[in-house]
Amino acid sequence: MKRAHIARLRLLRLGVFKEVEVLIDTSEGKDALPNGLDVTFEVTEIKRLTGSYNTMVGNNEGSMVLGLKLPNVFGRAEKLTFQFSYGTKETSYGLSFFKPQPGYFERNLTLNLYKVTGQFPWSSLKETDRGLSAELNFPLGVTSHTLKWEGVWRELGCLARSASFAVREESGHSLKSALSHTMSIDSRNSAIFPNRGALLRINQVSV
Repeated sequence: MKRAHIARLRLLRLGVFKEVEVLIDTSEGKDALPNGLDVTFEVTEIKRLTGSYNTMVGNNEGSMVLGLKLPNVFGRAEKLTFQFSYGTKETSYGLSFFKPQPGYFERNLTLNLYKVTGQFPWSSLKETDRGLSAELNFPLGVTSHTLKWEGVWRELGCLARSASFAVREESGHSLKSALSHTMSIDSRNSAIFPNRGALLRINQVSV
């Protein structure tokens, strides 16, 4: 029963099933053992395409957010997610692809493509970031590792003629490339409300 429960949790963690039920019964048939058991997993898959639409209002700004998700795009728990936000001050979009290694969900690859536009009136600054990132996650013994590369094309501009000289000096286009490595050891019994265990995380960044 314990192993069946662990298998059920692993199936739910894939994010491709809405429901997973486990049925355990005595073995039947000509090949059944005297003390044998039949374990049956009954699953209900979620839709191949889901979407969401909502609006957000705050900080003298309104925006419309549209999201699309393909949770099992190639049949092996791959996930493709797209989100588009159009607002009165900011417009952004993001495309993400998640690929786990078959049989090892902790080992996965994530690719992201995004564009973010923001305005900062208190600094008379406008910034547009277009970026691409690749992230590799894998366990090693009791540790978990994340290798990430990110490249960003940044465009800075002025919102008003009263912008400071420092803002004007940094205006224009620039490229940024960063490579980071994160190692973590997590022995907590819960990631949200832990009452025992510890979390150690070491992050290194090279720009």
